Amino acid sequence: MSTKDTGFSTLKRIFIIVLVMFFLAMVVLTTFLLCRQYLPMKERNLSGDVYASEPKQFSTKNEVNSFISSLFEFNSARSSLDFWDLGIVLGPQKSMDAAPDATMMQEDSPAQQNGSSHSQTNVQVSGIDESDVVKTNGKYIYKLSYKGLAILEVLNDSLIVKKEIEIGSNGRTTGEMILYGNKLIISSDRIVFLDEDGKIADDGGGRYSNIVDTRIYNVEDAGNPVLEKQMIYTGSRVDMRLKDNMLYFIINYSSYSYYTDKDFVNLPKEYIGDGDEVKVAEKPLDEIYYFDGIPYYTYSIVGKINLDTNEVSSVSYFGTGETVYMSHNYLYLTSTDYNKAVYNNGLRQEVEYGKNHTRILRIKLDDLNLAGVSKVEGSILNKYSMDEYDGYLRLATTTSSYGWNFESYSNVFILDSNLREVGKITNIAPGEKIYSARFDKEEGAIVTFRQVDPLYKLNLSDPANPTISEGLKKDGVAYYLHKVNDKYMVGVGRETTADSFFDGIEVVLYNMEGAEAVISHKIVIGEGLTYADALYDPHAFLVDLDNNLFGFDITRYQYQTIEPDNPDGDNVTSYYSYSARRDFFVFNFYEDEKGVGKIKIAKALEVKDEYAPIRGLRIDQKLYVIEDTETKVYDIAADYELLYKAKYFVEEVVG
Repeated sequence: MSTKDTGFSTLKRIFIIVLVMFFLAMVVLTTFLLCRQYLPMKERNLSGDVYASEPKQFSTKNEVNSFISSLFEFNSARSSLDFWDLGIVLGPQKSMDAAPDATMMQEDSPAQQNGSSHSQTNVQVSGIDESDVVKTNGKYIYKLSYKGLAILEVLNDSLIVKKEIEIGSNGRTTGEMILYGNKLIISSDRIVFLDEDGKIADDGGGRYSNIVDTRIYNVEDAGNPVLEKQMIYTGSRVDMRLKDNMLYFIINYSSYSYYTDKDFVNLPKEYIGDGDEVKVAEKPLDEIYYFDGIPYYTYSIVGKINLDTNEVSSVSYFGTGETVYMSHNYLYLTSTDYNKAVYNNGLRQEVEYGKNHTRILRIKLDDLNLAGVSKVEGSILNKYSMDEYDGYLRLATTTSSYGWNFESYSNVFILDSNLREVGKITNIAPGEKIYSARFDKEEGAIVTFRQVDPLYKLNLSDPANPTISEGLKKDGVAYYLHKVNDKYMVGVGRETTADSFFDGIEVVLYNMEGAEAVISHKIVIGEGLTYADALYDPHAFLVDLDNNLFGFDITRYQYQTIEPDNPDGDNVTSYYSYSARRDFFVFNFYEDEKGVGKIKIAKALEVKDEYAPIRGLRIDQKLYVIEDTETKVYDIAADYELLYKAKYFVEEVVG
């Protein structure tokens, strides 16, 4: 046999061996792909034992870095989650030295100060004030606009601009404020750069940071406010509440950072002083608490200020603080977990979608210590989804589970003074979600929506056995509910068409006397995507029960098709144009001669500002409609005749 034949035979054998090996590999790969779903999977424990022990504290900065690094690893295993979807299943509920609190929702009566009767900020809990962009004591109106603070003096026949103060340097950045006696507390979000020493760098150098700048002004001389104290925290505003002389504030600060410097420790920073040479220093470790297993990068700073002494104290809890509810003894912080479990066998990874939950953290007002932790199924809509009465915490939630079998339904949970579940109603309105909720002593109401708007009455007189009505079904959906007296409740929402498209703003007066709510009267204003700030901001809702009136701004949009003139026969396409008209609507509620509750539009007062928050308030028998740079005064007794107005920040102000 020739050498040539021998070489050819060798190549042939090699080719056959390679072909057989390739065939065997394909058989193995195909078998694996077909059978891998049957291979055993191991669930990776990602949740830890959350809330199963006392909150922990960091002893060194290295521990902080290690903890935050573990969060990155923790979430890396959950890489299939959505960007914002970082939640986990909570561990056991736990009680921590809790005491009952008998708080109920009541309607505020008009304030009487400096000889003038006046309306107040619409708040959730009677006796607890909430921060807003407008405050008044009947003698002065304080307006926080995009450009700064305007102080207006209320006189019998005029409105005087007493002082304008520029706040911050971020253009269209505003904040909120609280008024306590002769002290005005303003809290604003700002964007600054901090240098290596923690000082605010005016030249833009250093590390970018969001800060919350809170200032206490003495306004005894309204024309010459005096800055008494300044507090700066890194982060963003969440809320401020006032009870007696104590101001409570909540700030969220994210520890997530794109910086890769291992020596960089991302701790919240604070400054408390008189404003000179501001240096923002790291918050002490002994004022920071955390729980194992919560994959959130946010510190919630909870603080209080004694406004008689200006003494400030604060603590930080890691991993909570989306929504705030405050009773007369406790502050509640909640966050939502969108639960997913991760399974892995080293060859493949699967994610199992679960139901969402709400984590609840309760803090005592007197010392800011943790007073209890718990969880409930589902997520809450806003602060009105929570309420405390006679020692029980009530929550309205919407459960959502994701994946191939999406489902949605709502629930009501009742927790005792130890935050343990004692009663519940579940599987309310399958396929829908909660759009509004309101609790009132032993009763409550929730509104769900998908195609129609069922308003359900809740009977909470027996916490262990709460009950729910069949539900009042109607077109439209209420975004905000307000109890005006023991008989009636007002709902503000959107009218809807038969195919669930929005079609104007609806104002509904419900009769709540019977087992089921009844529509006593309904008004629809505008059409299409007509908008009102009160849908999402209850502070925009003026309520004056002493004069049986309420009001809020409404923006109506009108669309029309423009057909350009086409004398030459050119192919010109028509286009759409829209115009917007914004008015402050004043409503009266009353009973007719048959005892049926009615609503009427008392007046629609035109507003010039299309975007800025609008507030209405009453002082004596005058209505003040407050825009960003102008306030108009109307005579209520004379069919809301325009009396006079005041303008502020019409020119650049340096103060």
